[in-house]
Amino acid sequence: MALKKIKKPTNYRWLVFALLMGLYVIGLFLRLCLGVVKGDLEAAFSLSPSAFGALGGSYFYAYLMMQIPTGMLADSWGPKKTAMLGNFVLLLGTVVFAAASNLPLLFAGRILCGLGSAMVFVPVTKIVAYWFTEKEFGAMNGLISCLGYLGGIVAQAPLAWLITQMSWRMVFLILGAMVAFVWLANLKWTYVRPEDAGMSPIPGTDSKAGGRPLTQKEMWRGLRIVLSRKRSLPPAIVALGFFGSFNALTGVWGTAFVSAAYGKTGLEASAAIQYALIGMALGSVTITGISGRIGRRRRPLVICGGLLSLCWLIMTANTGGFIPFPVFCGLLLLLGYCTSAVVLTMISIKEMHLVAYAGMAVAVYNVGCFLGAALAAPAMGGLIGAVMKAAGAGAAVTGAGVVAGAGAAAGAAAAAGTATVAAVDIAAYRLAFGFCLFMVLISWAAAGLMLETGCRNRGQELEEEAAGS
Repeated sequence: MALKKIKKPTNYRWLVFALLMGLYVIGLFLRLCLGVVKGDLEAAFSLSPSAFGALGGSYFYAYLMMQIPTGMLADSWGPKKTAMLGNFVLLLGTVVFAAASNLPLLFAGRILCGLGSAMVFVPVTKIVAYWFTEKEFGAMNGLISCLGYLGGIVAQAPLAWLITQMSWRMVFLILGAMVAFVWLANLKWTYVRPEDAGMSPIPGTDSKAGGRPLTQKEMWRGLRIVLSRKRSLPPAIVALGFFGSFNALTGVWGTAFVSAAYGKTGLEASAAIQYALIGMALGSVTITGISGRIGRRRRPLVICGGLLSLCWLIMTANTGGFIPFPVFCGLLLLLGYCTSAVVLTMISIKEMHLVAYAGMAVAVYNVGCFLGAALAAPAMGGLIGAVMKAAGAGAAVTGAGVVAGAGAAAGAAAAAGTATVAAVDIAAYRLAFGFCLFMVLISWAAAGLMLETGCRNRGQELEEEAAGS
C-alpha cells in the first residue's frame, strides 16, 4: 500500500489500528486457550491439577515480570520496536509450546508466550493515543478490549472443535504461522505517529505533547514518579481482583468446572465459557461509552464492582450446579459484562499521569491485572488439589484432572463412590471460587478510593499540584 494514496491520517489510522489488533488478539487467544486443551495436555504430560494450575500461572508470571520493563521500553526505546520484539518472542514461544516433547519445554513455551504478549498491550495503547484524540481514547480502548475478547471466543468452542479435527500441536503451529504474518505486516505498515508516515499530526491526540522518546535519566525519573504517586495504587488493586479472577475462570479452570458441575463435554463446556467472553466484549464498549457520556470513571466502576461481587457469590454457592444451565450461562454473561469495567481503570491511570509517562502508567495497571491472574490460577489449582488429596481422591485425578478423575471414579466405583467424588468436586470448586470472591471484594473497595479524572488527561495538573504542595 502506497502511503501517498492515503493523504488523511484519520483514514490511515484504521489500518494501523487493525494491524495492532492482530497482535493483541493473538496474544489474547494464547492467554485463554489453555483450559480448552487441558485434557490433551494432561494426557500427553500426566499433569496433576496443581501442575496444570502452575502451567496456567506461568504465562501470567512471565507477563507480570515484563510489565514495568515494557512500559519503560515503550516510553524510551519506542512503542513499535517494543511491540515488534514482543511479537517475535511470542512467535518463538508458540512454536516451542507446539513442539514440546517434555514438561520443561512445555513450560518454556508457555513462559515465552507470556513474555511476548506482555510487550504488546502497553505499546498498542501508546500508539493508539497518537492516532486518536483524547475524547476518542476511552472509546478506542473499549473497542480494543471488545474486539480482543470477541477474538478470544475463538479460543473456546471453535478451538475445542478444531482440536477434534487435528492435533493440538498442529493447531499451535498454524497459530505460529499467523503470528509471523502479523509481525511482518506490522513491521511494514505500522507507524507510531502520523508524522512518522509523513502525515500531519491529528489535533487533540498525544502528539500535542511531542513524541520524543525519554532519555534514560528521564525514564527512571518517570518510573519513580508513577510508582510514588498514591493515585496509582487503587487502579492496580481493582485490576488485580477483577482481571485476575476472570482470567483464572475463562483461561484455566472454567471449562473443567462446567464439565464437573453440569456433566458437559469439553466442547459444550467451552461453549458456555464463551458467554463470559461475550459479556466482556459487550461491556468493554457500552461501559466505556456510558463513562464518557456522564463524564465519570469511578461511578460506573463501583456499580459494576458491586454486581460482580454478587456474581462471584452466586458462583461460589453454585458449585454443585443447582442453577439451571441456561440461567448459569446468563450468569457468566453478566459476570463478564461487569468485569469489563476494569478497562476504566486502565484509561483512568493514563489520565492521571503525564503523557510522556503513559507507557509506564499503563504498565502499573497491567501489573495489577497479571499479578491477580498469576495468583488466582495456581492458587485455585492448589486449593482444588488439596481438597482432592484430603478426600483420598488425589490418585484418581493425578493423570486426568478434576473432570476426567471424576469420570474414572464413576467407571470404577458404585453409585456411592460417584457421589463421594461429586461432593469432593463441589468442595474443591467452592473453595477456589471463594478465593476469587475474596479478591473481587478487595478490588471493589479499592474502586471507591480511585481518583476521579472526569474523563480528561489531568497528569500535568496533578503534577503541578504535587510540586506546589
